[in-house]
Amino acid sequence: MANAPGRSTPDQLRRVNNRLWLNSPYLAPALGKIKFTLLAAAVIYTPGLVASFALGFGRTYLVSPAFILGAVGTGWVAGSIRTQARSIDQLYDGLSTSFGIPRSMYLKLLRENFDRIFNWRGHVLFAAAIWLELLVAAYISFFKHPLYVNGELQSSLRPWVFTVDWYSREHIFFKFGVILYFAAWIGCALGVTLWLFIQDLRLLRALSELPVPPVPESLRARLRSIADFHVGVAVDWSIGAILFVIMFSKTPDYLSIAVILMLILAGSAILVYPQLLFARIIRNSHERSCRMAIAIYARSRKATHRITDEQRLQILTGLAEISVRPRFWVYSANELVQWSLAQAVAIAALAAQIYSNR
Repeated sequence: MANAPGRSTPDQLRRVNNRLWLNSPYLAPALGKIKFTLLAAAVIYTPGLVASFALGFGRTYLVSPAFILGAVGTGWVAGSIRTQARSIDQLYDGLSTSFGIPRSMYLKLLRENFDRIFNWRGHVLFAAAIWLELLVAAYISFFKHPLYVNGELQSSLRPWVFTVDWYSREHIFFKFGVILYFAAWIGCALGVTLWLFIQDLRLLRALSELPVPPVPESLRARLRSIADFHVGVAVDWSIGAILFVIMFSKTPDYLSIAVILMLILAGSAILVYPQLLFARIIRNSHERSCRMAIAIYARSRKATHRITDEQRLQILTGLAEISVRPRFWVYSANELVQWSLAQAVAIAALAAQIYSNR
C-alpha cells in the first residue's frame, strides 16, 4: 500500500535518525578518543609483553590484569589530553569578545598562558615526581614487603591485579624493570594532566579578573563551552579514578584509601574550582549591570519635569530587567550527570573499603 504524499516511510525515518546519530557533535570526539586509547594501550602493552617473553616470564605477564589495566588507563588519559589540547585554544579564542579589553591584549594574555601550559619543563617535572613516587611504591612491594602501618599490613602495595608469581624471586630485577617501564608511562600521563590543569586554572583566574560587559546571562551562555570542557576533564579524571578503585578493590588498607580519597578530591576540585571562577565572572558582570541601572535611575530623577509617568514606569521596568539576579551555575546537565555517576562509583567504593577496613 503506497504511502500518502508528503509522509515519510519507516525506512526513511530510520535513515534520518542514523544520520543524525552519526553526525552528533559528541560521537566523533568519543570515537576518536576510544581509537586513540586502544592504539596507545597497544603501544604501551606490547614492549612489556615482548620483553617478558624474551626474559622468561611471559606467561606471568599475560595472566596479570595489572598490565592491560595500566595500558588502557594510561591510553585513556593520553587520549583525553590529546582531545582537550586540540580544542582548548579555539575555545578560549572564541571568548575574546566576552571581556572588556582589546583583542590584541586578550590574545597576548592567552599566548603568555599557553606558553606556560605547554612548557615541556613543567611536564617533565610533574611526570618525574609521580614516577619517583611509583618507584618507591614498587621498591617496597618487591624488596621491603611486608610493610606495616599502625600494626596493619599494607596489602595494597601488592594488589590483586598482580599474580603471586609476579613477586617471586625468579627474574625479580627484570620484573621490577617492567614495573618501572609502566610507571614511566603512568607518570607521564598523570603528570602532564596535572600540569595542564593547574596552569589552565591560572588562566581562568586571570580571565576572572578582567573587566566584563554588563550582560551576565549572555556572558553565562558564552562561558558554557569552556565550562563543558572542564566537565569533560573531570569526567575523564573520575573514570581514571575508577580504575584505581578496581585495582585496590580486594586490598583495602590505609594506603589504598588515601590514594582513592585524593583522586576523588582532585576530581571534585577539577569541577568545583572552575565553577567558582565562572561565577565570579558572571557576578562581576551583574554588579556592573546594577551600577548601570542605578546611574540610569539617577539621571531619570533629574529629568522628572521632562518625562511622563508612563515613561517613568517604562524606565523602572527596564531597570528591573537589567538588574535581575542571573544564574551563576554554568555547567550543562548531561555532562554533570556523567561526572556525578563516575564520582558516585568511586565514593561508594571508597566507603566500602573504609567499612571493610574497620
